[in-house]
Parts: sequence; structure tokens; C-alpha cells
Amino acid sequence: MWRTYLLRMIKLRFKEFRYPELENKLDGVGKFIRLFGEIRFKTRNGWQKRESAIIDTGAPISMLLMDLWKSIETEILTDHEAYGINPGKECSIQVLVGKVKCILVDNENNQSDELEILSYLALTNKIPLIIGFRDVLENFDIHLNFKDKTAYLQ
Repeated sequence: MWRTYLLRMIKLRFKEFRYPELENKLDGVGKFIRLFGEIRFKTRNGWQKRESAIIDTGAPISMLLMDLWKSIETEILTDHEAYGINPGKECSIQVLVGKVKCILVDNENNQSDELEILSYLALTNKIPLIIGFRDVLENFDIHLNFKDKTAYLQ
């Protein structure tokens, strides 16, 4: 028996930006690129409005800013110190670790199934919303083609 599966495609977008401080040091450094997607989080009363998030294929786990995670359904599990590329204590950020529910969405009304994700819950709003691999990107095929300006999760 043949089965047909609908492969959902959640469109992402590239954003080009400049680093003026680096341009002052290096002639012709040009633009930098980030990948963004849209996400909605579950609240006690339904689904929150869309949030724009950095899709970070180098992040092992997602990171939510404080005002965001305090306004959604959040199960706090423990406290922790999060590190980036530099594992030095002076470069760490205090976080809580918790579970939240979300869906990935795009401007064409495509959306993922509901995901329960383990996330770092920052104790500050001075960070961007970051979507990492754990429980999110690991569930999708990631397609990126900057030359054609196409990017999506499937």
C-alpha cells in the first residue's frame, strides 16, 4: 500500500547586517548574515503572538529572554550557568533550565507540530531569542541556500 506524506516546510529568512566597529578596522569587510525564523509559545490561555528568533545551528539549546519565558507556560527544572564559545566563568550567564511548548511558524501560515523543548531561561532581557538544536532543530531537515535566498525547515 502506498502512503503519501505531507512534508511541512517552515520558511526561514536571512538578514544581512553590518558591524560598523569592524568596518572601521577592516576595509571591505562587507555584510554579515544571520538566519531568522518565527516561533510562538504556549501560554495558559492559548498561543502567544509570533516572536522572531535567531536560528542558531551552533547553539546546542534554545535561549529565551526573561520577559518572554515569564509570560508563557514554563516548567522550571533547575538553575545553571550557560557558556558560549569561551568557557571562562567571566563569560557565563546565569540561567534557569526549563521546558516550554512552542510551534514554529512562517508568513504563509505553515506551522510545525507542537514541540516541548528544553531551554535556557535567561535572567535578563539583554539577549536575543535563540533557537538551537535541542528538541527543535534536531527534529527537522535544514535547507539553506543563501545564493538563492531560500531557507526552510522540513
